[in-house]
Amino acid sequence: MINFGLGHEGERDDALVTVFPEETEGFESGVVLLPTGVAELTPQARAELALETVHAAATRLGCDRGWVQSARDRARAHVLAAGLRYRCRGPAKTSPDRKHVAQAVYAIYPDGYGRAVVQIRRRDDGTVVAVSPLAAEVWCGYLKDFAREPGKLRWPNRTTIAYQPGMGLSIGPSGATVRGHDRPAQIVVDRARAGAPVGHGGLR
Repeated sequence: MINFGLGHEGERDDALVTVFPEETEGFESGVVLLPTGVAELTPQARAELALETVHAAATRLGCDRGWVQSARDRARAHVLAAGLRYRCRGPAKTSPDRKHVAQAVYAIYPDGYGRAVVQIRRRDDGTVVAVSPLAAEVWCGYLKDFAREPGKLRWPNRTTIAYQPGMGLSIGPSGATVRGHDRPAQIVVDRARAGAPVGHGGLR
């Protein structure tokens, strides 16, 4: 993992990336000096800048560490192929009647906050038949922690799925970010009552 410190240098028109050859407490580290106007960039442009910054830092560190460059190039290509969007799925749980599968789906939005929805799919053809309200996470933390709570997903009966989000997650009206650290609410999806989902089932 590389930890970056961010700074601002008003006269720059590019980003300056500096990495340090020594590890600190097992972490790689670096500093990124950003130019004026970064906050006004479009989400796509900010994502591209973030990707190139990380790629440049990893490439420079790789020269000192002896890392294989092709692995970093494949990682960069994977991010581009995904449209510079992070999305993942938690473990699936099958309904008591074995006809449906429920799964939490996670994404990180351009504002840096994580979002989650719960989808219910038919087992036979994979069609999404119901989706929960959108939930917002205040801080994603490490990506490995973002979708690591499969024990929170359960079927109280054959038509209803209940999901208890992790720390920092709470249901937000119309997908609005919920700030603060209140106790997270439970997401409940009733397959018999929910309408058909649109697009990615609540996630952009």
